[in-house]
Amino acid sequence: MHHARKGAARARAGQALRGSSEFHAWGDSNLYIRRIGDQLSLTVEQRAAVSTAGISLALESEGDALALRVTHRQANADATSARPCAEDRVVRALTEATTPLSVAELRRSCRIRTATLCEILAHLVSVGRVRRSPAGYRLRSE
Repeated sequence: MHHARKGAARARAGQALRGSSEFHAWGDSNLYIRRIGDQLSLTVEQRAAVSTAGISLALESEGDALALRVTHRQANADATSARPCAEDRVVRALTEATTPLSVAELRRSCRIRTATLCEILAHLVSVGRVRRSPAGYRLRSE
């Protein structure tokens, strides 16, 4: 578990950890608990799925036992931001495009890391939402 410093509340979960790049590379699923004031917030990051953030927790005692209980869950939004998730930004960029887009064009448009973009594109191609051609990526026609 990690408690973020007050000024680091807007950083991506896990970035304040020493050696965080190794943790992100090693873990397929990571859970981060962050304290923001008196609130505890859980973020779940998974390599093959959209991250879940903004799950508020409370530490409760029952007899001699302590347990974390979910008190509030935001619908796919970070507790500190209403910014769309990376996959939503990629889909939106492809929806608005009139021609296929290259990885470089999508990266500039969506403002996400190349590795993250490539993971998202591979997932979207594997589930049939996106088609890849020599010209670039485009949404499949329904």
